[in-house]
Amino acid sequence: MWTTTRHAPPPGRAPVARRRLSHCWLLLLLFCVLLPAAPGAAQPPAAPIRVMPLGDSITDSYKGRPSYRWPLWGDLFMGGYAVDFVGSRYGHQGQAVGYDFDQDHEGHSGWRADQVLPYVEDWARAAQPDVVLLHLGTNDVFQSGGDDARGYVDTTTNAQTARELGQIIDKLRLVNPRVKIILAKIIGAYKYKLQTEDLNNRIAALAEQKTTSSSYVYLVDQWEGFDPATDTYDGLHPNEAGERKMADRWYAGIIDAIRDDAPVSLTAVGLSVDPGDDVATRLLWGNARGRAELWRLSGSGAVEASASFGPYYGWTPRAVSNGLDARGRALWTHDDGRAALWELDPANGLQTYSVYGPYGGWRAVDVALGQDLRSSLVWARLDGAAGLWTVLPGGSIERATTFGPYPGWRVRAVSAGGDNRTRLLWTEAGGQAALWTVSAAHALEGSALYGPFAGWEAADLATAPDSSSYLLWRRADGAAGLWRVSAGGGGIELAASFGPYAGWTAASLAVGGDNRARLLWTHTDGRANVWTLTPNLALESQSVHGPP
Repeated sequence: MWTTTRHAPPPGRAPVARRRLSHCWLLLLLFCVLLPAAPGAAQPPAAPIRVMPLGDSITDSYKGRPSYRWPLWGDLFMGGYAVDFVGSRYGHQGQAVGYDFDQDHEGHSGWRADQVLPYVEDWARAAQPDVVLLHLGTNDVFQSGGDDARGYVDTTTNAQTARELGQIIDKLRLVNPRVKIILAKIIGAYKYKLQTEDLNNRIAALAEQKTTSSSYVYLVDQWEGFDPATDTYDGLHPNEAGERKMADRWYAGIIDAIRDDAPVSLTAVGLSVDPGDDVATRLLWGNARGRAELWRLSGSGAVEASASFGPYYGWTPRAVSNGLDARGRALWTHDDGRAALWELDPANGLQTYSVYGPYGGWRAVDVALGQDLRSSLVWARLDGAAGLWTVLPGGSIERATTFGPYPGWRVRAVSAGGDNRTRLLWTEAGGQAALWTVSAAHALEGSALYGPFAGWEAADLATAPDSSSYLLWRRADGAAGLWRVSAGGGGIELAASFGPYAGWTAASLAVGGDNRARLLWTHTDGRANVWTLTPNLALESQSVHGPP
């Protein structure tokens, strides 16, 4: 991916400054100032999108392979999409495949479309999918009378298979009239090429015939560019390369389906505060349709300036960071893994931008602008690896370093303080967090390990000009915890708790030149609340905005 590689110890296991806190911090938080509940009627957070992979052995997997479901789940996870794979089957024939991912599915080895049809309604009622990935027909082709050598296509069998696929779609709609069907032209095999081509033509026509205004059928072409000689291990079932190709195409289809349902309104996704004397705040709004607004807020929370961007198809705004020169950086990511780093003028106008990638399996996560006007851009990979870049004004890469991989961990956020050192926040699913201090040369100088704290996740990180760091924790019920961590060694100097506030989520954290923390809360109705906290982490002021 990049030239400089350095392997560091796992998160929290550096040879310096390792600290672990017990659950006693939660007791401490009970005695800290609790703030008034945020106003507004609450709605529960949106549930993960329920995706049913439906098909035969190509979906089920074969001989220990994870099928396309493994790289697809990784792409969705790294892309920040909350997805739940559903179905009555698990792993391969009920046994877990040796990969860490959501292994539920509805793949039935050896089954034809007519065999799936009688059961699909019951499966759908049990699993309640929002999206169905339908790759079915390979066994129908193999049990047909087609003959490539004679140039004969069994059109009767293919016509029947297409009818049965249409009936499967009808059954799925009986359960959920708004279900989104992602229907695949099936992959090729070592034989029956003509038979498969004919069936795929019928599948393409079926997708058009079955599309309705309430339940769209998205056609995904798994046939084109799939080579059974190089993309399967037995002429039929995908190898790693074939699984990757299938996952890429499913991913594009799922993103299209998600984006079509994505709200047109914008949601606050990040904030940053000027590190100098001017403590104006940048508040970034965005949506999955490639639109963004960037507001400049005064110290009192009033909107001083705003700029609108997009829509840019496939792009999503992710993060914003301010610099000493009153300029800023904004990070955008693309569905295909590319990242764009924007340089902004004081009025939030776009001055220049640089596009990086894509780099297979990597996703840009966060950006922080140091007082030396160098940007720290951090990337993550599903296996627990992290990439740290130092980017100069203008977009050229000064230094790039890879850390890990550390299985089970993921780099979550990056921050930069007055000492021009970078801090990295790592998290793992069990509620642990690790805070790293990294030198300008990308050498690991210190680390601290916190947790595990059941039900809590470390959500964001900010570093003040005095080089103390602030660590944001949150819980699904709308509670938040905020720590101030010393510049050396990771010791916790101060802690406060807030909430729970139903319907609100502590989304982002920033610290300005006044060494005061700003906390961004977002509500399920689209509002944003920006808090300014005193040095003792008490609420000093708040401003409610939006949605735009």
